[in-house]
Amino acid sequence: LQEPVDIESVTIRFSASIGITIRKPQDQRSLPELLRDADAAMYRAKGRGPGRTAFHR
Repeated sequence: LQEPVDIESVTIRFSASIGITIRKPQDQRSLPELLRDADAAMYRAKGRGPGRTAFHR
């Protein structure tokens, strides 16, 4: 993602923000709850700028 891509004489730069949550064996969260937590972490990462990650704790 760090390297720019040239398409028809136009340079395009990509970035990604990633939100991560981890489910431990004793964790009782459902799949929708895990996705909600990962989504919230992703938006925290986006708020920090391009190309960042954030963990839900």
